[in-house]
Amino acid sequence: DGRPSLANFLAGHDARAQLLPAGDARCAKALALKTLLFACDVPGGFALAVLAEADHCDEALLAATLGVGRVSLAPRALAEVASGFVMGTLPPCGTGCEGGITVIDTRIFCGRPIVGGGGELGTRLLISSPAELERLAALGGAVVISAISVQAREPTAGEPEDDEHLNLAELPAVDVSGERVHIWGVVASKRPMARKLCFVTLLPHPQLLPPETPLRTGWGARRTLWRPVGRGIPRSPPPVAVQLVMGKALEGAIGSEALALLIRSIRVGHELRVVAAPMVQPAWRAAGAPMHVSRGWAWLPRQFLASLLDWLPPPPR
Repeated sequence: DGRPSLANFLAGHDARAQLLPAGDARCAKALALKTLLFACDVPGGFALAVLAEADHCDEALLAATLGVGRVSLAPRALAEVASGFVMGTLPPCGTGCEGGITVIDTRIFCGRPIVGGGGELGTRLLISSPAELERLAALGGAVVISAISVQAREPTAGEPEDDEHLNLAELPAVDVSGERVHIWGVVASKRPMARKLCFVTLLPHPQLLPPETPLRTGWGARRTLWRPVGRGIPRSPPPVAVQLVMGKALEGAIGSEALALLIRSIRVGHELRVVAAPMVQPAWRAAGAPMHVSRGWAWLPRQFLASLLDWLPPPPR
């Protein structure tokens, strides 16, 4: 369990930071970070890259910062052994990578609190400032501040940025409390984390949306185009995004090699019909809409498994 060691690390170094439930409103107000573990030719064999969750690590910039020829994202099993934390919970400091190098992206120095992985699922680490993160990271090894990210696309002129431009009643519904949900969508973005772990964001299929609704794929595209329904959902909820986790659950359903092939095959813009078990993360809160995460167990990309689509009806509007 990663949390006790992280809690001890924070307490032992008088950290201006705290572990909080993922749905805590204070987490929603902070800049969200992600921490990636890269294998490369540096002391210890690994480097941590810390950057904004919405940005994308430029491996060429990271390699140049480290003074090596190339870097590669560590496979899941290797990353978990090296860091001591399960994939998706890796904190930006206090990991098991003692003596390694942590590269912190310059974009996170924004004068706001920051929040990252909390060592276990459902927990987040809230840090008072990027300067405090720099101090804490330096306790485990060398720290470098450098530009290593590519910023997500800014909204284009005329693209709606708030819910006032949407008729929420016309958005396709997704039952966040059901045991199994059917989702018909288009891949907006794909983030492979390891050979057998990938996060895919789905937009509703165009046929499920009003004709005038802008629908763009790629990083920076609007993702909150689903209407959540189910037990415990407010009467007039804000729209949510749907992210599909391709990992252990899917591996158990179709096998390791099929999962790896599927992750390699899926591309932005592909149409998918998915049967998934919903998991809302983080919990509903007053400040902003949550991400609706679905742990898919039957992924059916039309381009590759079209023969299996006939039995799946499109979801109701």
